[in-house]
Order: sequence, then structure tokens, then C-alpha cells
Amino acid sequence: MRAGESAVTSEAEGLHCPHCGGGLSPHDRWRLACPADHRWYAVVGVSAGKGTPEHGGDQVSDPGRVADIERLVASPGVRDTLPPQVMLLLLGMLDREREGRSVPPRPEETRCPRCGEGLTGFESGDSWAAGLRCPADHEIWCRGGHVWWGRGAARVEIADEYADEQLSRTVRAWLESKMLRRQLPAPVLEVFTWWHDRSG
Repeated sequence: MRAGESAVTSEAEGLHCPHCGGGLSPHDRWRLACPADHRWYAVVGVSAGKGTPEHGGDQVSDPGRVADIERLVASPGVRDTLPPQVMLLLLGMLDREREGRSVPPRPEETRCPRCGEGLTGFESGDSWAAGLRCPADHEIWCRGGHVWWGRGAARVEIADEYADEQLSRTVRAWLESKMLRRQLPAPVLEVFTWWHDRSG
């Protein structure tokens, strides 16, 4: 599969939302969503669907800037080099501009993404990520909204969307950190600056 192409994989069809246990299905070419509309970005090892969801245009405050963001996230040359966190921020901006979407703080991950059963913590000895396990003995790891399992080429990772306050705070952190700011391509930096200025 060439860079930038997307297809629903058999594994994607069997995944479950780590928040509620509902089945995940393609939402757009980058993400999966459950019936409760919890949206998860496909980071590694799983593809989302093709195309973008229908949306109304009444909420769009700056159509030109929104078009800029759409081109960025759709461009393989840019998207494939961006950290997952930056992609999540850009997609969050699109959702709020195109749909007027508001995202409250999310609950913790309590459901196994592989089978939908409840998760309980176990003593993993890993101080960086939380280890969780379901009754089917699936081992899941979580940190900062990212959920993953497997190793090497078999690794699968999905990432939760940002809540409203978290999105604005994280954009500001990228702009204020010289180290992070240097990692942003010029078009992304322009979008981040626009979002920060309009969000106050």
C-alpha cells in the first residue's frame, strides 16, 4: 500500500472502544469511532477508512484556514512526518470548525480494545506506561490517551482525541517550546498560531 492510501483492515473491524467497549468502525480516513462517537486516531498497525464524513458549513468561521488544515492532514508528504500528537491537534481543530464539536474530558480506559471486556491493572514494573489486562488475558498498555498492544511489526496503537481545554493547552505548549516549535513545518506553524490567536 502506498503512503497516503487508506483501507479498512480486518483487525480494525474487530476493535472496541477503550472507553465504552462499543465496536469501532471507520469515521474518516484517519480515525475510528464507536457508536458513542468516541474517536480514535489510527497511529500504528491499523488503518481507518476512506474519505471524510459529511459536515455542515454553517459553523466554519474561517473556510480558507479550514481548507489549509484539510490539505495538511490529507498530504502524505506532511502527514507521514508529523508526530501523532500534531495530527491529533489538527484533526481536533477540524472537528471543532466543521462540526462545532465539543469534547469533554474523557474517562479512563476501562475496556479492552481487542475484545471489549473490562480491564484491570497489573503490576508490570513499567513506570512509563500503565499495564492493563482483560479476562481473555489480552495485555494492553496506556499512556496519555495512547493505547497499544503487540511488539515490533505486530504493534497496534490508537490515540484518543483531545478534550477542548487540553487541545488549546497543547497547541500553546508547542508554540512556546523552542524545541517543539522547530519540529513544526511552516504550514503547520501558521495553523497553530492562527488557532492560538483565535482561541485567546
